[in-house]
Amino acid sequence: MRMCRKTPWPVFLVLLLALSAGAPAAEPRKDGGAGAVRESTLLSAFDSLAFRERERRLRGAEEKARAAVAKANAAYIKARGEESARDLARTDRNAAYHALDQASGRLARLRFIIEALKILRKGFGALLDREAGALLREEIGFHREPALEKRLVRIVERLKRHSILPNDTLRVRILNSDGVAITAAAPAATAAATAGAIYFVKGHLAEEPSGDELMFTAARAISHSDLGHPALAIASRLGLTFAEVRFPTKAGVREPKLRAALREVAREVARGRYAPARMREADLMGARMALAAGASPRGIRETFARARSRGFYPDAAERLRALEKALGLRLGEEKSP
Repeated sequence: MRMCRKTPWPVFLVLLLALSAGAPAAEPRKDGGAGAVRESTLLSAFDSLAFRERERRLRGAEEKARAAVAKANAAYIKARGEESARDLARTDRNAAYHALDQASGRLARLRFIIEALKILRKGFGALLDREAGALLREEIGFHREPALEKRLVRIVERLKRHSILPNDTLRVRILNSDGVAITAAAPAATAAATAGAIYFVKGHLAEEPSGDELMFTAARAISHSDLGHPALAIASRLGLTFAEVRFPTKAGVREPKLRAALREVAREVARGRYAPARMREADLMGARMALAAGASPRGIRETFARARSRGFYPDAAERLRALEKALGLRLGEEKSP
């Protein structure tokens, strides 16, 4: 398939409305959640963190099934000299292989869905990076402070080692904004990230947040990017379905609907604005990432306290309680040794 030569980046997604309208929806299957997704299901319904958690559980189930197969094979070989024992071992081995087939099938169907997010993120990543960078440069500008930038780079690198995409690199930029007066693009949060860059707010850094708070701030922004939330927001604007992700074709960046969606989402990303469910996903993954990187739970509480005092998150208290419940941890307390 040839790509349009006028397009500087490969784009993997377009509106194939005619295709999705004419194609019958796939029948749902009982596969641990993946079967609820049809080809006509909107990508905006994608719950990326929940699917990744389910993938982890199904991968563990598959590993147990493989171990059971190996054990059944060993028992079958050992029972060769005894006909009755061999028949029983054969039955056990067949049951183990059947269980493995089922576990592998469930995992494969779930990974099919997760692959859609990778395609989505890759297809829109460079485009959104360019749009967001241009928007922020035009309406806010960037602040240069080499020593501070080096510190932020070290924090991001430390966090990325514990992220779901540890090999992806992020450019670190500091926005020349006080972080309080919200202009058309000024962030309402303390950090934001796209697939290729993370942006910190100068005004927040000037307040000298603790290292723990800064780590959670960065981890939450990274989580939005790693979970593909910006790409899912674009998919929502365009009304893309799973069928449209699996049947990519060439697209031009000058497509009016695509350009409008990129511009709108770039503004939302810069302001740290996502749907409530996406915010909670990033809260949880960011907290896990920061804690794994050695941050104290106190930094998470400090982040929400600062945001609440500024009126950024009206639901900050509720989100903090939900996070404590999910982690099974009082976030104002030190981690136990």
